[in-house]
Amino acid sequence: MIKALRVDERLIHGQVAVTWCSQLNITNIVVANDETSTDEVSVISLKMAAPNGVKVAVKTVKDAITLLKDPRCEKLNILVLCKNPFDALEIVKAVEEVPYVNVGNFGMLSDKESREMLSTSFYINEAERVAFKEIAELKPESNYQMTPTLTPQSLSKLVK
Repeated sequence: MIKALRVDERLIHGQVAVTWCSQLNITNIVVANDETSTDEVSVISLKMAAPNGVKVAVKTVKDAITLLKDPRCEKLNILVLCKNPFDALEIVKAVEEVPYVNVGNFGMLSDKESREMLSTSFYINEAERVAFKEIAELKPESNYQMTPTLTPQSLSKLVK
């Protein structure tokens, strides 16, 4: 079962590995990004960053969709991680089982000067705003929340 889809440029890092995996009782992480899936060093690093006992699959977006639609996934607690809203939107459109999208750190690794700051660690450009708006329309429970202890903010209100 997919517990959440998170958009976070850093993919697997401390907040994901410690807080989100524990909060959602995650057994498996699916990283969905075409570029990352072909970078051997990134794949190895992501697998090493995962908590003990959590299995990691790093896939292209297309392959992640195929994997997430596999009925065997219903027995697992899966966190899907995407680097950007475009990959997330593609998955949300194809995989009905995604309950909501959580946005964490986004737009911090890019040219922040050309982006609008929506929150302390959430910067977007116009194309990303369009994608996030569509995600919020398809999954109204979607939010921006860095860690589970912080109050979630409605994605649709932030990207309006």
